[in-house]
Amino acid sequence: MLCIKISTNEGGPDARPDDYIRETRNEYYRFVMQKAKEAGLNHVHKPARFGSGKYMTVAVVKPEHWLGAPDQPVNFDEVKQKLNTFNAFVKNCAADWPALVEAGK
Repeated sequence: MLCIKISTNEGGPDARPDDYIRETRNEYYRFVMQKAKEAGLNHVHKPARFGSGKYMTVAVVKPEHWLGAPDQPVNFDEVKQKLNTFNAFVKNCAADWPALVEAGK
């Protein structure tokens, strides 16, 4: 499973996420899902549960959508291309998010 995560560790290693951090996670989830839709990445989904802790998963991609079918040999060139696509997507999300926060959106 590929996971897109955020860090909630601003309050130190023992800090627990409060409502503000959970809301930020929820906003970032909505942001990531909108960006995925715009990019045509239909395989980016909400995780089964968000959980709470130092690192929170906001979106996931199942292995069959980047690694291939479990009953087929791995096509390493295709996997590399898909991982590069998802890596660029995550970087774009991270780059665009601060601008939205600063703009108050």
